[in-house]
Amino acid sequence: MRINHSNSFFITTGFLSRAQTIPLKPLINYLNKSTRNKLIITGFSQGSAVGELVTLRLLKSPAFSPSWIRDDQLFFIGFEIGRASCRE
Repeated sequence: MRINHSNSFFITTGFLSRAQTIPLKPLINYLNKSTRNKLIITGFSQGSAVGELVTLRLLKSPAFSPSWIRDDQLFFIGFEIGRASCRE
């Protein structure tokens, strides 16, 4: 497992590689169509890691403009497997 680091955070290369395969343009186009459109990006365990990176890529994208997106349009919800209450 390789780890990329940038500034003050670390990203596992495998998760980043997977997140980079998800195209952002359709997501941005969907949000651009109407301020009533909502996008929820979610995942469980490893999918949560990928979903979080996709959300960060979307927020950092040059095509993303905070002036047109409202606070209630884009959400990320992640779940983990580490808690005993989530097992079996």
